[in-house]
Amino acid sequence: MIDIHLLRTFVAAFEEESFTKAARRLHATQPGVSVQIAALELHVGTPLFHRNARSVTPTVAGRHLYPRALRLIQDLNRAAQEIRALAGAAAGRVAIGVPATIAPNVIPGVLSRYLEAYPHCEVHIEEGPVASLIAQIERGALDIALVTQSTDQNALATERLCHDRIIAAVRARPGIDPRASERFLRTQQLQIVVPSMLHQALAGVLDQTFGSGRIVAERVLVLDSVACALELVAETDWMALLPSSAAASAAKRPDVMLLDLPGEAITVEYQVAYARTDAPSREARALVELLGAELGRISALWSATDGGCIGAERSSKRAAHGSRRGAWSATTAAHLVA
Repeated sequence: MIDIHLLRTFVAAFEEESFTKAARRLHATQPGVSVQIAALELHVGTPLFHRNARSVTPTVAGRHLYPRALRLIQDLNRAAQEIRALAGAAAGRVAIGVPATIAPNVIPGVLSRYLEAYPHCEVHIEEGPVASLIAQIERGALDIALVTQSTDQNALATERLCHDRIIAAVRARPGIDPRASERFLRTQQLQIVVPSMLHQALAGVLDQTFGSGRIVAERVLVLDSVACALELVAETDWMALLPSSAAASAAKRPDVMLLDLPGEAITVEYQVAYARTDAPSREARALVELLGAELGRISALWSATDGGCIGAERSSKRAAHGSRRGAWSATTAAHLVA
């Protein structure tokens, strides 16, 4: 019988093409990985890797073993999850990563509903840049993460979750008529701040948007913090591009307006990332489904009014009488900040 730990080490070495990187991923030592691979090769009776000074490459036998080893590990993990579920109430620990850009607006409501449904489950939520969340999945520190870009790491799997519409945040002032926001955004030479999450996920799309004249960007600044971006917007003439899921932070501010972007909607796609060998547990998937539903709810509020403006009524009486496209209703804004 083959030890499952040997198969886990083999899968890590196969995907990383390096015993050193596999050791880092497994929190082991490089000599320890070499010993385990040698033990597995002794058990199957044939070499599984060609070794050289810089990397290892699988042999024909190694390539044949990989999908079978991966399936065995996945089946074992799935069986353990099913047994835990049969044993009684959902328990255990779920560690999930969420981009800091959207976490403050979606986590509180989602977490309250989740803990009501899974009162015995310990939840750890990590906020941070997408690259950091992916690295933590690889190290085993996170079970699952919400990301905004596909990953080319062989060790990870991704699934599409939902889309989020991109909107603009500007300083609330009488000079901006929400009914003419498209003309304003097309004709002004704007200084634009973009959250790093969007800058990485939509680099090509944003370049095309700026280059086509849909938005005239004089200068672009990349920041991690939405709160910092909104402070900059409120105090200056800079404009921020935000996912609609981050709009609640701006909707609470009397000094910021949210405007729809001109032309065809720009969206960012959220994906769920997890280790290929460890499919998400039932508890983890339930938390992700709630996150997806909340993100979809917020995005739908914006789309239901064909975009618009929040905050304009605080700086211009005309905003209260704007067109359906030009201004969000008070009811919509109230739902958003609830």
